[in-house]
This record gives sequence, C-alpha cells and structure tokens, in this order.
Amino acid sequence: MEVQNSMAKSIAQERRDYDETCKRILAERQIRARILHDYVSEFSNTNIAAIESMLDDEVEVGTEPIGRDDWAAYSVGGHERNTEDSTLAEGVARFDVRFSVPIPGKGSRMTIEVDLEAQNKWDVGYPLASRAVFYCARMLSMQGDKILPKSEYEKLNKVYSVWVCSHPDKEHKGVVEQFSMRPHSDRESLMFDGYDLMDVCFICLDSHKISAEDGCLGLLGALFALRCDPKELRRILADDFGMIMTESIDERVEAMCNFSEGIWEDGKAEGRAEGRAEALRSLMASLSIGIERAMELLCIPSSERERYESLLARYSTSGR
Repeated sequence: MEVQNSMAKSIAQERRDYDETCKRILAERQIRARILHDYVSEFSNTNIAAIESMLDDEVEVGTEPIGRDDWAAYSVGGHERNTEDSTLAEGVARFDVRFSVPIPGKGSRMTIEVDLEAQNKWDVGYPLASRAVFYCARMLSMQGDKILPKSEYEKLNKVYSVWVCSHPDKEHKGVVEQFSMRPHSDRESLMFDGYDLMDVCFICLDSHKISAEDGCLGLLGALFALRCDPKELRRILADDFGMIMTESIDERVEAMCNFSEGIWEDGKAEGRAEGRAEALRSLMASLSIGIERAMELLCIPSSERERYESLLARYSTSGR
C-alpha cells in the first residue's frame, strides 16, 4: 500500500509539472504573439515580429485568482501578495496565463486583457464554454477600480479568453471555435456601441495538423499534441514555424518531450472512452437493450461502468 501511495503521489506530481510546463510555454513571448496574430482580431493585420515588440514580460502565470474572495486575498491595497506558498491557496482557481497588450494603432492607453488556458482535460463534466465566459466576466469585473465610482465604463478594456485544448475528442480535433458578443437590432443603424468587450476562443489540437500551413494551430499541435524526441521538435519549431530557439523555449521543449508516456496516454484514454460510449449507445439502440446489458456485451469492467453511465447521460442532456 505504501508503494502504491508513493507511485500515486509521483504521478500526481508529474501531472502538476506537466500542467505548469504547458502554462510556461504559452507564456513565452513568441507563442503569445502567434496566438494574438491568428485568434485575436485586433492583431490579424499586424505582423508577428511587431506583435512581439508590443509584448512585455509582465505575465501572470498561475498566480492570479479568479474568484472575487480569492482576489481580495491576493491583492491588498493594490499590491500583489506573495503567492509562492501554494498550501495557503489549495483549491483556489487561478488564470493560467494573464497579460495585457496595447491595441495596434490605438496608443498605449487602449489595451486588451488576455487569458490563455492550457486545457489538458477534455471531459470535465460541465460546459467548458460556460467556464470561459465566466473567466471573461471576471476579467471585466476586475477592472472595477478603474471605472468606479465615476461610472467611466468607456474605460473598460476588451477581454479575451483563449483555451488551448491538447486532448479533445475525435469530433473536435483540429477545430477552432470562437464566440463573441454580436449585435441584433430591428433598426438599420445601431443605437448603442461599446458592447464588443469579450471574446472566447477554443483551439482544439490535432497531432496530424502540425504543418506551417496550419498556422498557430499547427505550432501548438506540435508543442502539445505531437509525441517526438526533443531534437525533432526543435527542428520543427525552428525550420517549419520560424521560431527562435531561446534558452527558455529549449528548456520547455526538453521538459515536454521527457514527460512519461502515462501523461500522454491520459488524453488518448479519454478519447477511447468517448468512442466506447458511442458504441454503447449504438448497441442499445440497435438491439433495444438497456445500458447494463450493453456494457456486459462490450465487456466493460464493473469498475468503469459508472463512468460510462455518466457519459451517456451527458450525451442525452446535450442532445448528442
């Protein structure tokens, strides 16, 4: 039992290290610039080198709390508290990577607030889009000190929440979906403006889409979804995507490639579970049998049956 507990702790620590490495990669200036260029409309006409020059090193990586009460504990008198002692904030939800960047051609006062999330688990039990919208809402509300008490809502900065999903299900691999606030009016011209304040983007990676033609989707796919040795990954990043292999990027690449096969298999196992759930549903429909009998026919272990019942219930609720 002691050996099992030790192994479990080791695996849990490796997963935490993996998540941290993913965040650090997203925080790299070259990566942020490419994400902004491809998925933030305000930067689509600005070349990547120029975007890089607009970015600074003031990036919050896994330190900025999301909840209101957590934020109050994090920031006192407008000054950031030391968050190195993670035991004091166990279970606190935090943004993965947060930074601000000036809007091209608008001057230094007009900025966009960006949240980058490294989402390594796909089947989380709730709509990821709802969580992303909530993150956007929090980024807007966190600007309260700037606009209140004078009601200067015109000073609100637009916010983006961009989610890099490394292990999506088969249906979503290689898909990019974006959500934004759009007007609808029964007048020819709009009465109001100032509504375009939040955007959400989901980048669902595919290890088979890693060419330069795929743009940032391919770059992120190579980094997070491709399983290869460090030397080959460095070559792909430099030759195919024009990345400058700095010391910090080189370290992240080395770390990503050296994580155990178990970490990579987690995402694959989730995809296999989705496929088996679909097989269960088809079998139940074609033979007019219940879920218990269908699981028996597919030889699903009793220890895993509750998981598949939950998956099928979720499909039913979502209309899939």
